Amino acid sequence: MKPLPEGAQRVQDALMSAGSVLIVELMPDSTSTAAEAAAAVGVTIAQIGKSIVFIQGEVPVVAVVPGDRQVDLALLTDCVSGAGLKRPDADRVFQTTEFRIGGVSPFGLPKGAKVVIDRSLQSHPYLYVAAGYPRAVVRVTYAELLELSHGFEADISK
Repeated sequence: MKPLPEGAQRVQDALMSAGSVLIVELMPDSTSTAAEAAAAVGVTIAQIGKSIVFIQGEVPVVAVVPGDRQVDLALLTDCVSGAGLKRPDADRVFQTTEFRIGGVSPFGLPKGAKVVIDRSLQSHPYLYVAAGYPRAVVRVTYAELLELSHGFEADISK
């Protein structure tokens, strides 16, 4: 098996450390956007859990929402109990999550990161989320996403 790129390997290591049997998959084409990911794995855009990064002080807040929806900032702010959520630039995303935009995963984040998962994702039997690299994905159930990301669920999309 070909070695995974650094970010994807970190995600795979995090999954294995948690006792998961989930496997990071490298796609031949980009999965950086929800549309690209859906096309690459053959599912609807709604089955892609896209990771949108915000910063609260120095803490990354990763909102995971369906690929066909947007984060409702007011709802997200309410559920993380705090004002001051900001959208960082690409460099700040990397500094706080250690992932590049297009590969930000809800798994393998630095300690202290918050992951908020939109409840509407539970309507699908399985989802695909980014796995630390612009061509890497992981197929997960909603329950696995919640458990392995150490995230919490809320209604945060529109």
